Amino acid sequence: MSPFEFISVALSIVVGLGVTQLLRGAVTVFRARREHPVDALPVTWAFIVFLTIIQFWWALFELDAADLVVEWSLGAFLLLLWLAVLLYLAAALVLPGRPTDLTAYFDDDGRWALAMLAVYGMSGLVVNALLFGSGLGDPAQIGIYVTLVLLAGVIFVKRRGVRIALTVIYLLMMLSALSWAAPTTYSG
Repeated sequence: MSPFEFISVALSIVVGLGVTQLLRGAVTVFRARREHPVDALPVTWAFIVFLTIIQFWWALFELDAADLVVEWSLGAFLLLLWLAVLLYLAAALVLPGRPTDLTAYFDDDGRWALAMLAVYGMSGLVVNALLFGSGLGDPAQIGIYVTLVLLAGVIFVKRRGVRIALTVIYLLMMLSALSWAAPTTYSG
């Protein structure tokens, strides 16, 4: 096995646990739907976290396919592991682990998932700079800055209508970035 294969297995375990947390939360929300109405806002954020995890996982292939990292170091591994841990935390926090009022849960605890996504975005800027030579002012990084502003708005603004609008903008930006920037295939 190559060093990258060992690294990708460790990262895949962490993000796989994140997907497990999302699925467990989704089942909990589904089972509690009669006693506690489903709120589209936290469910949408769970979907966004899921897409972010899938994008991260898919981007790991690009690290290997494009030989973007020539020599792997403990530091490079730890940076990528940090990103995976942040995604796990976002997945674990966005939906409740037990039946409860979904709106109240998201207001109290679920918004912390968005804070994890914000730290993920800021950390991504650092990882891009250290591992791939992207400057913090590169045009490709502008999308990350915009998403950080949107996340801050959803975290700190109390008005539900504003939160919903910011969430929709975030989701549309993410979907367009995925369709525009993510490779559709990798060859082995």
